[in-house]
Amino acid sequence: MAQGFKFFSFVRNPYTRLVSCYLNKFENSTRPNRYITTCLPNKKPPENFAAFVHQITLQQNHKMNPHWRPQVANLTFSAIPYTFIGRFENYAKDFALTFATIGVNQIDAPALRHLNQSQRNGRGMGDFYDKELQELVYQRYLADFETFGYDPALPERD
Repeated sequence: MAQGFKFFSFVRNPYTRLVSCYLNKFENSTRPNRYITTCLPNKKPPENFAAFVHQITLQQNHKMNPHWRPQVANLTFSAIPYTFIGRFENYAKDFALTFATIGVNQIDAPALRHLNQSQRNGRGMGDFYDKELQELVYQRYLADFETFGYDPALPERD
């Protein structure tokens, strides 16, 4: 099926991924993107992170925006034979491994860049999640947690 191609991608802890998405698309955005907003069930920007989570966890995968759709669905993980899956939590190391996996030596690999970093302003995951939200996200993104081996506990840091 791969016909000599090598497939790779990067995944992120579902808890931090949703916080980053919310901050980037809504809280820290001066004007939320209308397309992104129309992907929400009520078609309005969420009042806060909890409202965002409550909206998106009710959606079916095919109705979700790719920014919050489960990663196993985005990657069509069951259909594509991935050679390497990196993690944003280990970005520098896994970035280098990605190129090593496809035979590019470190000198010829592109420079590491980290774009679109979330601005949490010193807030930790506990500032966004209570137990109910944590359980809601865990259940909705269970396939991501299990497939990519993420711990169901909130991460202490990215």
